Parts: sequence; C-alpha cells; structure tokens
Amino acid sequence: MKLFVMILSLLVSPAGAHEMTPTYPELKWSHITNVLTAQVVLLNMRSDAEYYEITVLDEDMNNIEFATSERILNVPYLERKTIDVYIRKSDKDKATYLCSRSRLRPNQVQSTGIQSRICSKFRK
Repeated sequence: MKLFVMILSLLVSPAGAHEMTPTYPELKWSHITNVLTAQVVLLNMRSDAEYYEITVLDEDMNNIEFATSERILNVPYLERKTIDVYIRKSDKDKATYLCSRSRLRPNQVQSTGIQSRICSKFRK
C-alpha cells in the first residue's frame, strides 16, 4: 500500500524533491590526522534534475571549507549516492549544516525550473 501511495504521489505531483539521510550526520575521526568525516546518502526524487551541489555552512549560512570526491554530483532520477565529507578539526565547531542543492542545466530549465536545497544539521 505504501508503495502504491508513493508511486501515485510521484505521478500526480509535478514537483518533487531530493532527500538526504541521515538528518543529523555525525562527525567522526577519519583516517587522516586532524580531519573529521561525515557520511550522507542523497536520493534524487526529481525527474527534472540530476546534478546536486554539496556545501558545508556555519550557523549564519556562510561557507566552510571542506573536501569531498565531487562538489557537484551526478545522481540520476530515483537513484542514491553516498557522499563522504571531510572537515578540518579546526572547523568542527563552526560547521553546522551539510547541504545539497539541485543544479539545473540552462537548456533543461522549464517555466517551473525550481531549485531545491536540503540541509542536514551536524550532530554536536
């Protein structure tokens, strides 16, 4: 029944979104000295977007430096991608949010070309 409702809502609803789990990622020590890591999974529920940009922000929504394998990810419709983010120990207390934002290609933007942004708050 849940699967039927989910499929029906995807077919009826013109707007979709993406999701990122866990909601509260935890920073853990990585294999690199003085570097912490967090892992999230991005699920693309938008048929009109397949690229997503990753950012790490402080509590005032200012950018924090971080490292990942790709800043802009290709995640096809209804697929998942695991993302490992690395943050310096000195930025641990400043880093508050891990965000993903859909990126639309200029030639794919329709009249309803809406970007979605989802932020997960780091567990302190």
